[in-house]
Amino acid sequence: MTPKRFVLTFMFDPTITKVLLIRKTKPDWMAGRLNAVGGHVEEGETFEDAAVREFLEETGLDSQDRWHAFLRLFRPGDNEETLRTCECYWAVSRKVTEAKTITDEEVGLFDVQSLLSRADIVKDTLWILTMAQEAASRYVSDFSEMYGEFHDKSEESQWQKLV
Repeated sequence: MTPKRFVLTFMFDPTITKVLLIRKTKPDWMAGRLNAVGGHVEEGETFEDAAVREFLEETGLDSQDRWHAFLRLFRPGDNEETLRTCECYWAVSRKVTEAKTITDEEVGLFDVQSLLSRADIVKDTLWILTMAQEAASRYVSDFSEMYGEFHDKSEESQWQKLV
């Protein structure tokens, strides 16, 4: 079995206070909740290529902006049948306001602070979004990169439900 690979993208406005998210319709455990734009990495595709493709497919924006990887999630102890890896990216663009809903999943621009108290967001998205905002802010202010790998041993993490 091929390992399952996913990407999540967080595009911010130039002030890094607003972020583009998508209201999921599938899978069932995400339906009705807000999440980052993203999806599966296809065979032979890099994580970054998948980020650009998924973003275009779901928002209509050809993200010529450079995506910055800031986090890779995986589960230690996985075998070929259970292995899942998720790489997360951020970008800053004025074009974020031009995003449109392309699929049956609605996209929208949200104030990051207002998201922290919402109940209609995929649980793990909040802490990943906070890291994305911090990584983008650091880069914009002093050009320092931020990247981390997270070895998630908790079965409570919702990102692990991805199939």
